[in-house]
Amino acid sequence: MLKIALGDLRHRTLGRHSVLMPLGIGLIASYLKKSMQNRVDIRLYEDPTKFLNEISIWVPDVIGLSNYMWNAELNRLIFKYAKKVHKDVICVAGGPEFPVDMKECRDFLDKRPEIDFYVFLEGEVAFAKLVEEVFRGVSNNGLKETPPEGILSIHSENRTLTSGRYSRIKDLDMIPSPYLSGIMDQWFDGEYTPSIQTVRGCPYSCMYCRASDDAYSNVIRFDLERVLSELTYIAEKMFFLPNDGLYILDSNFGLLERDELIAQHIRELQDKYNWPHSIVADTSRYHYPRVMKMAKQTQGAIQPSCDVQTFNSQTQQVIKRENYSKEEYRKIQLEFIDRGIMPSTQLIIPMPYETIGSFINGLREITAAGVENITVFTWMLLPGTDITSSKSRERFEIKSSFRIIPRQFGEYDGQKCFEIEEVCCGTSSMSVREYVQCRG
Repeated sequence: MLKIALGDLRHRTLGRHSVLMPLGIGLIASYLKKSMQNRVDIRLYEDPTKFLNEISIWVPDVIGLSNYMWNAELNRLIFKYAKKVHKDVICVAGGPEFPVDMKECRDFLDKRPEIDFYVFLEGEVAFAKLVEEVFRGVSNNGLKETPPEGILSIHSENRTLTSGRYSRIKDLDMIPSPYLSGIMDQWFDGEYTPSIQTVRGCPYSCMYCRASDDAYSNVIRFDLERVLSELTYIAEKMFFLPNDGLYILDSNFGLLERDELIAQHIRELQDKYNWPHSIVADTSRYHYPRVMKMAKQTQGAIQPSCDVQTFNSQTQQVIKRENYSKEEYRKIQLEFIDRGIMPSTQLIIPMPYETIGSFINGLREITAAGVENITVFTWMLLPGTDITSSKSRERFEIKSSFRIIPRQFGEYDGQKCFEIEEVCCGTSSMSVREYVQCRG
């Protein structure tokens, strides 16, 4: 029997980055159990200290870690420690903290020899195929020569990038629910907040967002009855923890007509189980009548989002984001206020063609619409987004800096670990000094 350790690790030095139940590794574990039956022993981890302690005792054969900007360096430390304990352990990473350009992918893996394989995009089927090959006795080097579909690696001898062809999962219900199968039960202890995913994919192409990848453009649904059953299962567990909310991880909740049925079901759960009181979701910005109806259905638990990012038309064109007209924006905010919803919005600076003047004009438009809660984010240069490519950096004269992600650090196995991210602090249209002025 193969021993498989799956981790969605969070630093705990000053609280946790996320209180969400680790749904991603739950889905991977659920499909792996279905695929491998009793040939695997799977354990899930969120606490890095506990994980380190168990590596040397339990000694897993395969380690799979979700790789995000807030835990990428921690993952590297874990992988290195695991290989020190057991040199033959197979280390697999997967997640959005990874480029999409093949040359950059090769450079990424070449600089991180502790990572044997990287799962590209969706992880359930690709990871299961890799584990199946390991169970069959294929060596690490053999797998690196011809990796399974959806897997990237560096060839052991010639150091070239090898990859298995990738295709989206067409039927998401081939992945058993980690809630209904009981895999997520260990997280219902009052410290974690449940999350669900009703669809995968985003039809929009905002170039600063990882979800804009063409591979994700087709929106694929989980079966509606499955989603409703998951919500009911979670509500029964959360009855004694009514103050905890719910996260819906869709890119555009409210995009589909059936989302109204999901909202109606949530209302029924609120009436029966007094849960959830709050729902965090990125709501569809193009379906406001539906989203407003869903907000009413859930007694205000769903708060419609109305983020513009920028009002500069040139910037919108470059980042491929369609925004509301100024008149439409004001109308939507007035409707919010009439319904007793406190309007809020987000802006991102300094994106291409944004100037200090256009940024201030955008603020004026927002405040004129009655919005008082405005969050201004520094543009994070996310790996795998087109707008962060070397070509775009040269075209828009992007100046960047690195910063420690708040609270994302710790000390493990005697080593200090810090998570950093790259951000833009100047472009051809906004100097670093002007950016600092805008940030206040």
